[in-house]
Amino acid sequence: RFQNTAIEMVFAIFLLFVITSLATCFQSRTRLSLSQAAILFEEAVRKNQDASLSKRSSCSNYYLSVEHYYLKSSASDFNEEADAPSHSSDHRLISESLYRPFAEHAWCTLGALSESMQLTEVNIVPAELQRNTAPALGSLSSSGFHVNIHVKGLAYSSGAASSTRLPPALKYARTALLDTIGPVLPSNYSTTSSKVLPGIHVLNLVIFPSTHYDLPIFGADIVSLPGDKHLVAIDLQPIRMMMSSHNETTTNKGELVLSERHLSRLRQLHSQYSQDFLWGGDIPDAAKRFFSPYALWTRLSGPDSVRVLQTTIFQCFQDYLALYMDILAQAPSLAEDGDGDFRDSIKRGHNDYLTYRRTNDPARPLLKRLFGEEWSESLIAEVLFRGDM
Repeated sequence: RFQNTAIEMVFAIFLLFVITSLATCFQSRTRLSLSQAAILFEEAVRKNQDASLSKRSSCSNYYLSVEHYYLKSSASDFNEEADAPSHSSDHRLISESLYRPFAEHAWCTLGALSESMQLTEVNIVPAELQRNTAPALGSLSSSGFHVNIHVKGLAYSSGAASSTRLPPALKYARTALLDTIGPVLPSNYSTTSSKVLPGIHVLNLVIFPSTHYDLPIFGADIVSLPGDKHLVAIDLQPIRMMMSSHNETTTNKGELVLSERHLSRLRQLHSQYSQDFLWGGDIPDAAKRFFSPYALWTRLSGPDSVRVLQTTIFQCFQDYLALYMDILAQAPSLAEDGDGDFRDSIKRGHNDYLTYRRTNDPARPLLKRLFGEEWSESLIAEVLFRGDM
C-alpha cells in the first residue's frame, strides 16, 4: 500500500510539471517578439532543408533541371511525333509550367514565415479572377496550344489572439503565373540541342510590407518570349524618394533602408549574380526610383538560356527571397508617436508604386488581347496593383 501511494505521488508531481510547462509554453507563444519570430521562421524553413550540394530549394520539391523537368525528349523526337500526337507518359507533352516551381517555392516560404509569426491568411482574389484560359496567339493556336493564367493573392494579419497593436510586417503577396501549354512541339520549333519554349511564359511576384515599416517591396518579373528571349528582374524595391544632400528636395532615386547585416548580404548576392549577366538596358525615368542599386536586371537568349533560367536564375530568386523573408521577420516597426510626415512619406511611396505599376503595366496589351479588356482591367486594378494597399 505504501508503494502504491508513493507511485501515485510521483505520477501526480510529473503530471503537474507537464501541465505547468504547457501553460507556460502557451503563454509565451501568445507574446512572440520579433527575434522569436525570426528564430521560429528559420526553424520552419530548416525543417524542409535539403542538404544536397546542388542547393536545391529548401521549401519545394520543384527543383529544376534540364534533364528531368521540361521538354525531356530531343527536338527530333518531337518532330517525329508532330503528325500523331501522343498522350502517353513518354514526356513528349508540353504540360508543365516553366515558372511554377518559382511560385510554389515563394508560397511555401511565405507560408513558413506566416506560421512562425502566427499570422492569419486571407485569400483576397475573387474567384472569377483566379484563373483564365485562351487560345494561344499566332500559329500556335492551330497546333492546339492555349495560354493559362493562374493568380493567387493572400493578405496577412496578426489574428485575434495576438497581443500586438501593430500589424505584421508582411501585408500582402500575390503571384500571376502565365504559361503557353500544348500537346507537342510543332514542327517549326525544331532545334538541334537547345530547349526552345513555345509561346509566352511569365512569372510576376510582388510582396508588400505594411506601411508601419520602412521596408522595400519584393518584386520579381521573369518573362520568356517567342524567339528564345527572356527578361529577368529581381529586386528589393525602394518606395520612398531619397532626399538631396541638403534635405530640401527629393531626387529621382529611391532610398533603400536596411540593417547593415541585411544590406551587406544584399550587396553580396548582387555581386555574386550580376557578374554573370549583362545589365538589361535603360530603365524609364519614372521607374528608376523603384529600382535599387542591387537589382538583377538582365536579358537572356541563346541555346543555353532555359537551363540558366532553371538553375542560376532560380537560385538567385531563392536567395533574394530568403533575404527578404529574414528582413520581414526581424523588421522594427515605426513608433506610434513617430514623425507623422515620415509615416506619410511611406504611405505615399506605396501609393506611387501601385499607381505607376497599375498605369504602366507592360502586360496590359497582352492580357487584353488574350482575355479581353474587362477581365484584364479588373485583374490589374483589383488584384495585381490594387489601390487599397
